[in-house]
Amino acid sequence: MSSKRSAPPTPGSREKKRKVLSLAEKMDVLAVIDSGLGWSATGKKFGLHEATVRTIWKTREKIRQSVRESADVSSKVASVSRRDPLLEKMEKILNRWISEQVDQRKSNVDGVAIREKARSIYDHLAEKEPSGSSPAPGFIASHGVHPSGTHTPKVRQFLLLCTGQRGPCYNGTKLFEVVRGPPGECVWGGDYERNNGRGGAALEPYLDVHVPCLYRESRMAGDVLGWGGDLTKGAQFFIITKDKLEVSGLYVIGKVEGGLEVVAEAARHYPITEVTVVDCGVVVD
Repeated sequence: MSSKRSAPPTPGSREKKRKVLSLAEKMDVLAVIDSGLGWSATGKKFGLHEATVRTIWKTREKIRQSVRESADVSSKVASVSRRDPLLEKMEKILNRWISEQVDQRKSNVDGVAIREKARSIYDHLAEKEPSGSSPAPGFIASHGVHPSGTHTPKVRQFLLLCTGQRGPCYNGTKLFEVVRGPPGECVWGGDYERNNGRGGAALEPYLDVHVPCLYRESRMAGDVLGWGGDLTKGAQFFIITKDKLEVSGLYVIGKVEGGLEVVAEAARHYPITEVTVVDCGVVVD
């Protein structure tokens, strides 16, 4: 009598789902390895393949260099520009509010609601602790949402990277690519990790999941587009400077509301890698 054969493993049981790690998470892995924990035990602790842990260890110098460069950028930006402390407080409160609304799947978190909430928070803070002699300014922000009014993961991530609330920030990053000249001309940036287009890992989960009708397709100059590829570059973005002849599959996460001529001038600058983001955040005018 023949013995029973066990069922072949399914693809899901054979390997764990690929996990994209941020710089901070990679540093945590390195810290655990440095403490003496083995490859396998470290993998179990973080839910990673042993091969992934070994790769992180092999590339530890590059990872630490990226962290140092990020710190250098942050310190340089801080020394050049001191922002309104009330604005910084407002951004933190606003981000918490947006996160709560998204977590609760509220459908009314659109650009209007965000601007009104930001203005309300800032005015309230200004009444409690005035930052100067000038009155509390009004709030201006790009819509960054689908016309249905749904706040999306890509938009939420863009806001977090503009404010730097989670650490990584667009401040100090460079534009690293340009499609120059033809209809659909655009500049490309957002690599907060390597500043060369090879990095810029996503902060938000599920950015690679296609959800119909969440984002409109791009065509017009001034559209800001989110990265549509793998999560290792999920923070990268494009800004169109010339109307396109046809719509594309890249998704709009915002729109330039003023100063598009500056972006167009950046597209003409050579080399494009000399163009740097010197400040970003929630804009109060």
